Amino acid sequence: MILYFAGSVAISLVLFITLALFFRKALRGLWRDHELLKKSLVDFQNNNFDRYRKLYGDIAGLLLKMDNAVPFRAQHGEDIILWNFFNRKISGFFIEVGAFDGDQDSNTYAFEKLGWNGILIEAGQEQYKECLANRPGSKVIHAAVGGPDAKGTITFHQVTSSERWGGMLSYLQADKRQSWRTNRTGTAINKVKVPYRSLNDILKTCDSGPIDFITIDVEGGELDVLKGFDINKYSPRVIVVENNNRHEHNRVEDYLKSFDFQLKSSAGCNDFYFKEGDKGVLA
Repeated sequence: MILYFAGSVAISLVLFITLALFFRKALRGLWRDHELLKKSLVDFQNNNFDRYRKLYGDIAGLLLKMDNAVPFRAQHGEDIILWNFFNRKISGFFIEVGAFDGDQDSNTYAFEKLGWNGILIEAGQEQYKECLANRPGSKVIHAAVGGPDAKGTITFHQVTSSERWGGMLSYLQADKRQSWRTNRTGTAINKVKVPYRSLNDILKTCDSGPIDFITIDVEGGELDVLKGFDINKYSPRVIVVENNNRHEHNRVEDYLKSFDFQLKSSAGCNDFYFKEGDKGVLA
């Protein structure tokens, strides 16, 4: 009886392990297929949006009587949205925190080509060098941007990957979602020391003039950047903040509400905040 029971348990255990391995393999296959399908959909959307962006750039170039099309670059049309918010003016001032190489998916590349001035801030050493080459008309600064007490240097996690978005996922401190995003792309992470500054400190050394908009994309550190920026003193008209974390989004929205900035629009993972009562912005 005992031997029979032990045999039954062993058989059941073998069956359980076999089924577990089968379902694990099946789930891996389903996950792989899901990822491939999602990538195909994203590629399809990007390809279609690229055509729309080019068409809009061609039309804008003709309307402005430019020799070439306006080179809009932003991933989800953020630059087109912003330009229309500002009634398609051809001069102004911007700040981009987390500028990457200044070209790929840049929210501000087109504005420089239109004649705007601005400041680009990038923590990655190689991306900073690329930014210098790609954006000769803007002030480019090498630094990670933090809160009001940011100074000296800090460890920056430089993400490298063959994936298109790999380097854009570099960060100072990663939450669980950020860690998942970097691990998912099969990345390598190099820890490097970079200058650590607040926006207030940077703006002390730069002649900014009135700020039309500031766009912030620092992979989870957006609230710290805002806290190191004297919003009342510099009075930007529009603040664009990347939103990849609902909890962090709520904190950012509450913080900006305390300065009378209201969430008015979104594009992709970016939220657009406008100063309440600003009549000059077409929100």
